[in-house]
Amino acid sequence: GLKTFGRTFTVSRQLIINDDLGAIKRQPERFGRAAARTLAKKVVAAIESDGNTYDGKSLFHLDHANYGVAGALANTQAGAAAVFAGMAAIRNATEPSTNEKMGLQPKFLLTGPANEGVAQQLIRSAQIWPVSTSGGGTSNPIGSLQILIEPFLTSATSAYIMADPADAPVVEVGFLDGKETPDLLMKRADTVNLAGGEDQWGYEFDEIFYKVRYDFAVARAMYQGIYRLNA
Repeated sequence: GLKTFGRTFTVSRQLIINDDLGAIKRQPERFGRAAARTLAKKVVAAIESDGNTYDGKSLFHLDHANYGVAGALANTQAGAAAVFAGMAAIRNATEPSTNEKMGLQPKFLLTGPANEGVAQQLIRSAQIWPVSTSGGGTSNPIGSLQILIEPFLTSATSAYIMADPADAPVVEVGFLDGKETPDLLMKRADTVNLAGGEDQWGYEFDEIFYKVRYDFAVARAMYQGIYRLNA
């Protein structure tokens, strides 16, 4: 279900006055970016935890035919073959109720920073060399994929082939009242300056109170849009 993620912090008047570099005043922006990172982590966790999708089975399940039995991401002919098998699985994905193909196309190769070099070599190479070079080179059948590097993937060997999320969302994100950006709030001043105007500081301790609030929920959706390469 939908949850509220938030954090508060307080800044004193003396700190802001002495903040020559403006670091304190930029703190609300930093918390906003942290809220976005929280959302990214939740989406990644929904994939890696391998929980159930809409059919009551785990995201990567034998009945879904969306994970490899062998073949880690590697800059070899075998590695390219494993990726190509994932691309074929995306194209062959079916709707369970009709068993008809959904017409999906593989679009992304998702992996972590540890595999970025290998992913770049695999996708951007003009050719994928066979194990034995005596037979010459072969064309690269996986070069159409776009590379996505996700730093929040916890496994150094994680790699996934994915369809366009607009066609088959693997994880859906819902926002409270459709608001997709976090709230950056400052508490209304409780002090009136008798010399004129509103005082922005709290009465007792001369402080400003900030709060970052983000309301969202994530849920696994269509297993047809993802294929996991096994290490």
